[in-house]
Amino acid sequence: MDDLIYLDNAATSFPKPDVSHDTARDFYRENGVNPGRTGCDMALRAEEMIHGARRLLSDVFNPGLARVEIPKDPNRVVVTLNATMSLNLIINGTV
Repeated sequence: MDDLIYLDNAATSFPKPDVSHDTARDFYRENGVNPGRTGCDMALRAEEMIHGARRLLSDVFNPGLARVEIPKDPNRVVVTLNATMSLNLIINGTV
């Protein structure tokens, strides 16, 4: 792998840091359920983890420095599959 030259970073980042692999692996081993689909403890825990991530992103992207104050609302954070889907949602949603 030392001699690999990777030029497709527009598609995905490579190599990913070990913490990315470790976190994803741990999540699937401990919380590999569909959040919001059932009321079992694991599903509720997974749902809270997702909501916690939305809260964190809401704080990061709305630090209160804008001229117009936008309410910090984790429910306004949209998570998509990739950047292309996000851009299409933004472009098509504003036209």
